[in-house]
Amino acid sequence: MSFPEIDAMVADARAAVDEISGYSQEQIDTVVKALAWAIFRDDHARILAEAAVEDTGLGNVPDKIIKNKRKTYGTLCDLMAVQTVGMVDADPDRGLYTYYKPVGVVGTLTPSTNPAATPANQALMAVKGGNAIIISPSPAARRTAAMLEEYFHAALDSVGAPRALFQI
Repeated sequence: MSFPEIDAMVADARAAVDEISGYSQEQIDTVVKALAWAIFRDDHARILAEAAVEDTGLGNVPDKIIKNKRKTYGTLCDLMAVQTVGMVDADPDRGLYTYYKPVGVVGTLTPSTNPAATPANQALMAVKGGNAIIISPSPAARRTAAMLEEYFHAALDSVGAPRALFQI
């Protein structure tokens, strides 16, 4: 069975991973912060919350705004304290060196119950490791996911990172 559209997305994601493979920890962290800000912003958090409730009929806007902001902020705080690229351990006496490297392309499903914060935070974690991510949203939340993708692509553009790091 062939899925040309998915194959093309995976190829683009792999190219994006290759493009950032030489990024320093500081550069990776800049990308992750840009993505986090794209959903944390008051206007974006509200727009995504309104879309999520309208699209899925689940939850309420004030709670979704809080979830978009708190979950993203908490994830960002946890991630900024962690080294994820480059050499992380060296034992020259034994000739052992440990490097963190990306796995490549991460694919994930996201629920209709949380169509903005969950994919956003999955993306923060994937990109922090130097990976790209392809999100498969709940069909009911496709419009919300497309809005998030638009915000994330603008954030990636703002820091010179490839858009294919985050795809829906």
